[in-house]
Amino acid sequence: IIFDSDDDLTGSAALLPCIEQALNAVRTVHCLRLLLSPQ
Repeated sequence: IIFDSDDDLTGSAALLPCIEQALNAVRTVHCLRLLLSPQ
């Protein structure tokens, strides 16, 4: 992955929003599995 030097966000700072979205998606899927799984 190559980050443009023109961008204000570089390196991990630019990846944080993507990581947060990924974590939220995992939590959502996990919650849905718990709700939909027969108990």
